[in-house]
Amino acid sequence: DNLVLDLPCTLIELYNGCSKQVDYSRTVLSLKNLESQFRWQNNFASARIELVEIRPGYSGSTKLTVERAGNESPGDGVCSNLVLKIKELEHPKFKRIGDDLIYTAEITLSQAINAEPVEVVTLDGRKLFVSFDEIIKYLIDQFSPKTVKEVLGEGMPIEHKGEHKPTNFGSKQQKGSLYIRFDIRFRPVKRIEEGETTQLSADSWLIDDGFITMA
Repeated sequence: DNLVLDLPCTLIELYNGCSKQVDYSRTVLSLKNLESQFRWQNNFASARIELVEIRPGYSGSTKLTVERAGNESPGDGVCSNLVLKIKELEHPKFKRIGDDLIYTAEITLSQAINAEPVEVVTLDGRKLFVSFDEIIKYLIDQFSPKTVKEVLGEGMPIEHKGEHKPTNFGSKQQKGSLYIRFDIRFRPVKRIEEGETTQLSADSWLIDDGFITMA
């Protein structure tokens, strides 16, 4: 049987591509003279794959096969294949769904009132900005403090198995979509009793039936 191992990769590595060195243990066989009979005996040996290429767009369903790098089999001593299964690690900011990415932008009501744009740092280090006007547009359209904006072509690279063919040289790799979810945070406030005076800050608002109202 093939030797199957997990190969952990961060979302940044799967977005940009990288090279990895893999250290692992495999079974090797040796003949032992036991009670005047030669028998195969299993031994464990350390092994290393110096260079494993992780292409942009690989996912948890990707399997990489290294021929004859697995366990030795009794009899002929031929090694099985080594199969590396990509294990996608969670990212603190982005969530991957297929070829798409979801990013939750938490903003306060005061940021919205002050028309502060939302900054999203992509997995390759670029900065995307969503203007205040776009945020308000989505709030009005959805009547909700939790809305989503789709940015085409800013998701995960789409893996093409034939991307290294000469006919594809120089072509730009396609990407999925980035969904920016605006989550406007509202602080809980104390309601004003009759005869009591206080000053309300920019965050002293409540959501009632989908509309923003004073507390």
